[in-house]
Amino acid sequence: MGSAPKGAPRLTPKATLRPRSKGSLDSRGNIENGRRLARPCLQCHGAHGVSGLSFRPTLAGQKAVYLREQLESFRRAYSEAALGYAPRSLRSELLMNRNAAGLGDDEIYDLSLYLSRLPCGGGVTPAARARPVAPKIARRCAGCHGKEGVSTDQNVPNLAGQKRMYLIQQLVEFQKSAHRPAPQLHQQRRFSAIMAPEVVALSAQDIDALATYYASLRCR
Repeated sequence: MGSAPKGAPRLTPKATLRPRSKGSLDSRGNIENGRRLARPCLQCHGAHGVSGLSFRPTLAGQKAVYLREQLESFRRAYSEAALGYAPRSLRSELLMNRNAAGLGDDEIYDLSLYLSRLPCGGGVTPAARARPVAPKIARRCAGCHGKEGVSTDQNVPNLAGQKRMYLIQQLVEFQKSAHRPAPQLHQQRRFSAIMAPEVVALSAQDIDALATYYASLRCR
């Protein structure tokens, strides 16, 4: 399955992750266990969690609670497909469903916490450049995803510095699911009751403009 890249950041062994869906329950996340679990993930998602593939998301610095929710959804989709059901979960993707299938709750917490603590952008300060101009359509995104693509909500992903083609891919999937919310067995799915009405009427030009803008922002 590979090993963690040399020079991978060494982080504090323990930190706290408070899952939204479990009320006041606190889970102690183990960073070192998360580092071990992340080794195969980094083969696709890049050294230090910064993807080198345009269609694979960067995970470094993403919200821990958001990452946990996505992994739980992938795991649930795998279980449902194995029973012969079309995935009812909010998110389903064949490769990720398989990868998440064997993870227990504690492992998902540890992995999510480790990835969230990796420095976004690999800890490399990008060269100075002019701040990109936001397209008008981005005003609709700012309420949840932040004025410059960094959300204050732990359940909402940061978009700043994410891969452009990945962002396009996800917006298209949201748009598809808004028109066809019931997938077939093993079909990729990305549905959100919040995102569906926001993206359903977007043109291809709107989607490209949004993806280009958020990909060009500095993560932080």
